[in-house]
Parts: sequence; structure tokens; C-alpha cells
Amino acid sequence: MSRMIVSMMAVIFVTISLFAATVFGNSLSQDLESRLAVSEPEEEIAIIITMAEKADLSKIKKLSTLERRRALPQVLRSHAETTQADLIKYLKTKGSRNLRSIWVTNLLAATVRSELIPMIAERTDVSAIRLDKELPFVSSPKSIDAAPVGQGD
Repeated sequence: MSRMIVSMMAVIFVTISLFAATVFGNSLSQDLESRLAVSEPEEEIAIIITMAEKADLSKIKKLSTLERRRALPQVLRSHAETTQADLIKYLKTKGSRNLRSIWVTNLLAATVRSELIPMIAERTDVSAIRLDKELPFVSSPKSIDAAPVGQGD
């Protein structure tokens, strides 16, 4: 009896994996798919959402270098605000937390219930979702003034 249950569980897992790959395409990262396979529906997962639409920078290409440097942050920030607005509204109504816009690259960081991730992946304004991982802290390099002075300098 237990072999039959294990076999059924394996078939279900493979079916779910194939279904997820078919429905979501490449929008979910491999590590996020693995995490979803073992998570409970109410479990919160920190994710990074890549928005599908990229900013149109053609308007500022003809500007001088100085003008471009001044205009670029505003263009990127404005584009992120516009393209992320509906998704942010949706996530807030679903109780998502820690929403942070990464406007430079049009990403949105959020902590969401795992059951919402497939619905987010189906959205046409989203191109990819991956786990938001903590990176180890790397201390800054020593300043040049603190470096030892070599012989003959």
C-alpha cells in the first residue's frame, strides 16, 4: 500500500511540475519552483518580480550627456511607477508585505503568500519571478591610504 502512495505522489509531483512549466513557461526561476513545490499555500516567500515592459530611452538619446544624466533617473522612476502601479495595487489587496520598487531595472520586491505566485506569473505585465535571496555581507576594500607602501616608492 505504501509503495502505491509513493508512486501516486511521484506521478502527482511530475504532473504538477510539467503543468507549471507549461503554464508559466520560464517566468519562474528554478529555485522558486523548487520552493513552491514544498511550501504551504499560506507560507510567505520573498520574491523579485521582473516587469515585462522596458523603459523607452529613445526620447533622451538625443540629449547632451549632462542632460541625459539628469533625465535618466526621472524617466526610469516614472516608467517603473506607471508599469508597476496595477501590480502593486493587486499585491496590497492580497496582503503582500515589504513591497519595494527597484525602479532602475523595473523590478518589484515583495513578500507574498506562495499561493499568489502562480497568479502573479500569469500576468502579462510580468516577465519573470525569482526568489529574493539574502546575499552575504562583503566588507568594503581598504582605502588606498591604509595600504602598505612598497619599497622604492
